[in-house]
Amino acid sequence: VRPDLLAVNGVTGVTLNPGTGTLLGLYSTAAGGPEEILDVFRRLFGSVVDTAAASGCRPWSSPVAPLMASRALRKNAVNLGMLASLLASMAGIAARARTLHTAAGGLFLAALGVHLVEKRRSIIVTG
Repeated sequence: VRPDLLAVNGVTGVTLNPGTGTLLGLYSTAAGGPEEILDVFRRLFGSVVDTAAASGCRPWSSPVAPLMASRALRKNAVNLGMLASLLASMAGIAARARTLHTAAGGLFLAALGVHLVEKRRSIIVTG
């Protein structure tokens, strides 16, 4: 696939990621259009499904952009929740308010659990 794509006018780079099963192609819109790239896939694989058109996205825009924004928003919310609950728990200790300390500690542990689930791939080292 890589040599065929690099032969297209305007394609400047092709990176394959077998771990995720993805292909990243860099091309200049001034030199060539996406239709030439799709022609290569049609020639190699017989057909091409235009996922951008099927999903209602603008052609050649990233359909994962909203997902990435929601991931970043969730990450920030979890981090802020961890910080706020930690500070509240510490304030409970300082004020000798056992109920506040316990409740905030529970919220902290819940946010920590979400954080660890989100980061499990980078925390757990395999092989």
